[in-house]
Amino acid sequence: MTEVEIFKQSLDVSRIVMILTILMTIVSATFSALTLAFQRSHNRKSVKPLCDLVKIVNGNCLSVNIKNAGLGPMIIHDILINEEENKNIAFNIFCEQTADDYPGLVTYKKIRNNKMILSVNESMEIIKLNLIEKDMTSRKIMQRLEKTEITIEYCDIYDKQHSVTDLLVE
Repeated sequence: MTEVEIFKQSLDVSRIVMILTILMTIVSATFSALTLAFQRSHNRKSVKPLCDLVKIVNGNCLSVNIKNAGLGPMIIHDILINEEENKNIAFNIFCEQTADDYPGLVTYKKIRNNKMILSVNESMEIIKLNLIEKDMTSRKIMQRLEKTEITIEYCDIYDKQHSVTDLLVE
């Protein structure tokens, strides 16, 4: 074997090693990018809030609560009410009108216009009805509220917007 053949063989080995190194670098960079994408997705899901509208009946009292059943803080932007004739009216205005129409039966929490934050597993009572059994006024308010939808617009800490719509009373 001459020196030229040895040099040619050494050059071939160097080329093969270089190609394998480049391939391993590309595969490694691809797996790193995929791992980073999965980690980002996991991070967003691990702090996602989940709005749960809880209706509690206790004797003649009916209360409606907002509960954060998710894994991260829930930043409430707005609470809207949809009645048959009124669409997307503010929660405070709806409650004031209802409390004026049925004095003594409705109590509610005034919702501030700026952001309200519910931490994980925190609950907030937003409206409470003190109903009297077989009372005509109590029946009227229940019939009105059974046709009423509530929409809660909120976001997570990454500012991803969410909303939930449900009947106010079932």
